Amino acid sequence: MAKRREQKFHIRESGRSAVVYLRYRTYWIDARNSGGKRASLETHDPDIALDAAKEYLKDLGNGPNTLEAAFEKYAETYRNSKRPSSIRRTLPFLRSFIDAIGPHRDPSSITNEDIQAYISERGKRGVSRITLQTDAGRIRGFFNKLLAKRDITFDPCQSLEYPDGQDYDPRSRAKKAYSHEEIQRYKELTRNNQYAHDWIVVGVATGMRPAEQAHLRGTDFDEKLGALTIQGWGGWRPKTEKAWRTLRLAEGVAALAVLQRRKLAMHRDEKEWPLFATSVGTVMEINNLRRTLLSCLPKGMKIRPYGLRHTFAVRALADGTPMQVISTFMGHESLKTTEGYAKSDPADQPPLPDTGAPEKKRPKPPAKGDSHKRETGNA
Repeated sequence: MAKRREQKFHIRESGRSAVVYLRYRTYWIDARNSGGKRASLETHDPDIALDAAKEYLKDLGNGPNTLEAAFEKYAETYRNSKRPSSIRRTLPFLRSFIDAIGPHRDPSSITNEDIQAYISERGKRGVSRITLQTDAGRIRGFFNKLLAKRDITFDPCQSLEYPDGQDYDPRSRAKKAYSHEEIQRYKELTRNNQYAHDWIVVGVATGMRPAEQAHLRGTDFDEKLGALTIQGWGGWRPKTEKAWRTLRLAEGVAALAVLQRRKLAMHRDEKEWPLFATSVGTVMEINNLRRTLLSCLPKGMKIRPYGLRHTFAVRALADGTPMQVISTFMGHESLKTTEGYAKSDPADQPPLPDTGAPEKKRPKPPAKGDSHKRETGNA
């Protein structure tokens, strides 16, 4: 007996396509490629199924006729997702954006110039560049939802130009760097924790990302050449293509002696372990690293692992190192990222609070899994 051929129809309506096919004696419509969904039709007649599919595509192509209707549908999706931060920040911003450009306008009539004008107006009112970039991302997310519902031709927020004078921001990379006095203070306070002390010394001297430093294995360090090879292993990969790099450390650098000592402490069968591994040989989680560093500091004193990388860049610029050399050494994908460090001086940072000896904190119970165990002693 010959196998029964499945009935399948490809239809197109209002600029959108769908597939109608017979399965289990019931017709189905699949419009997921057009922003719709896959649903069954309670009919055995192919003509009725095709007509119903065309009507569905026609309604799908129409979508919300006004920005107000689109916003209500978008807000309903957010409220159902139970995301308090999105409801508290994203929805009020989109509400003000739609009120400013016209709630009764057709979504397909909005252009990049309209969004550019709104972003520029906010910039003139003193909104920082970082906030403007966040706002542009919220607008992009809103219109990406509409792209599946209407034939919107423009590409939202992809070519925005931010207003002049918005390059400076108190949260820029240079502002997150630590001064020389702060680094010396951190080193003194972490003397009793060899792991935290070594991490700070190596982080300031190499400018590696915390994840790169945490995944640095013993075999990635050539003690004869003083070279570090940053490469992916296991399930981890460097952030960008240029992050796959080799760092050469100058002779006499304190970080070189630290790395040599940590590698020599490894046994032969541990050379594949991370140089900054936990007590059980696993990669140190960044959150656990942050807790380890904070456990050495007095109450009210903070330290960010990524701030060590910012400190390296600002120090290198102060020493007269060419921008291109710093960009290559740090593995930046673009030279503009490195130029952000020339905005301010970490010496402008407010002084550290006057603190005495580190306050003893009650240790928290370790989380489940060996990789989450907290390391408080020598590594």
